[in-house]
Amino acid sequence: MRVLLLHENAESLPQLAAALSERVELEAVRVANPAWYARARLRRDAGFAWAEYRGERWQRLVPVPGLRRFPGASEWLLRRILRGAVRRFEPDVVLVDTPYLGPMLEAVPTPVGYLAADAYQYYGWDRRRTMELEDVLLERSAVVFAVSHRLAEDFRLRGASRVVQLGTAVSRRFVAACREAAAVPEAGSAPTAPAELAAIAGPRVGVVGMINRTYDWGLIEALAGARPGVSFVFVGPIQEEIGAERRHIERVLGLGNVHWLGGRAHAELPRYLGGCEVLFNPLRADAHADRRFPLRLCEYAATDRPVLSTAIHELPWFPADFVAIESREVAGERLDEALGLVGRIDVEGRGRWIEGNTWDARAGQVVEVLEGVLAGEG
Repeated sequence: MRVLLLHENAESLPQLAAALSERVELEAVRVANPAWYARARLRRDAGFAWAEYRGERWQRLVPVPGLRRFPGASEWLLRRILRGAVRRFEPDVVLVDTPYLGPMLEAVPTPVGYLAADAYQYYGWDRRRTMELEDVLLERSAVVFAVSHRLAEDFRLRGASRVVQLGTAVSRRFVAACREAAAVPEAGSAPTAPAELAAIAGPRVGVVGMINRTYDWGLIEALAGARPGVSFVFVGPIQEEIGAERRHIERVLGLGNVHWLGGRAHAELPRYLGGCEVLFNPLRADAHADRRFPLRLCEYAATDRPVLSTAIHELPWFPADFVAIESREVAGERLDEALGLVGRIDVEGRGRWIEGNTWDARAGQVVEVLEGVLAGEG
């Protein structure tokens, strides 16, 4: 099977693409605006997953003026690129990952699949335009892969004919690195946790990922105030477009028991995760978060650390030992509960969950579905 992937998701799609490349003939075209393209070429701040896979032969990086800021010029350029790729590669299936890539598919003669890695109507884009483009893409697609169960429900209600839930996942390499980081160092060897993290007083509650307005900063502030003896550690870059919440975010990050370490390469994350007693997913439980399958929760599941999370809709699909914060009033109690699980996690149970939630497993699911599409199955 030949699969052409046209995408602009820098976080999870490259990892899925890497796993797909082991099973099918794959050509992946990563669309980027000029600023991101320049950073990627210089290998600086190029995104966790993309930096790891950008050198693969099947992965191409293509700059465009901007799918939303300059749609006309970008669509004209991408149509030319897509026509050339279809003519040269002769794919059996074309996959895209955002509604703004849909207009380029008008002349594609092969089946189209939509990889919806997020609920894009909640982005800071033109919501009406995003929904219009997505409706056309849902109608055009032979199959839609929705990242979460609730998003899959949304797409079915909007008329998509075939929807498959396909969550984010974790690579086997990342799992192995987390297990190595959790191992007790031999006498005389270097400590597992990075020095800057080890210097922070414990217990440490860690958060990894892009720091932005989707976090519940009121909850984080309340937790930090209620548990002054706990250190809250954030690892990740601050998103530039955080808007009016910037002052609140900066105030919380400046609290005495809150520590922001900045962005780190994805390959370094296992050591930071292993250096914390509890791992925290602080997403604000709202309509957007309820339609996400957070990548950080998959990565947390690869560790032997207790996990604390806001009560987002997808949480029941993660390991049963994850502790949910149902309301701000019980947040301190739930944190205490998570701290009480240190050293008591069912590592074998986590391992069984991971086996079904690797990128290899996701790639197998995609290939099986696409084979059914090509065979004309309903």
